[in-house]
Amino acid sequence: MNPPHPRQSCEMKRKPLLAAVCLLCAYLTFKYPTGLSGTEFSADWLTGRLLDASFLGFFAFAASVLLGLVWPRIAAVTALIASVISFPLYLYFVMPGLYRQIFRGPWSVPLQSYFVADVWALVSLLAILAAMAVSTYVLLSLKSRNSVLPTPSKAGSVEAS
Repeated sequence: MNPPHPRQSCEMKRKPLLAAVCLLCAYLTFKYPTGLSGTEFSADWLTGRLLDASFLGFFAFAASVLLGLVWPRIAAVTALIASVISFPLYLYFVMPGLYRQIFRGPWSVPLQSYFVADVWALVSLLAILAAMAVSTYVLLSLKSRNSVLPTPSKAGSVEAS
């Protein structure tokens, strides 16, 4: 029996890494905004949409966990989509002043600070950024793996593709 190709063993390490990062993000996107459901926050025209997008991100991260062990490329794309969907809510919790400048209009609560050091929101932002980085790494490495691995020719010799 032949030993696994070095690239195959690297792929075996990337699958659990992607699944672990997606599991962490799924946990954080479920834990943090769950208490906001049914409050005034969920009824507002902007924050309600951000909250709904975060819930969609939770389901996409959960799907990425399951897909990551079988189809890493599909899981990486799903995790990137989930990251892009979930990121604005946590950015809102950390930098509410930025949203006030971009989306002008009546706000029910006065702005108290431009930047808020909310630990869970910062941890969630870092986890989502990590999911983006790992997903991009998996996509790029799978693309380069497909173009670099040798393929057998008809005569039995090995040639680079």
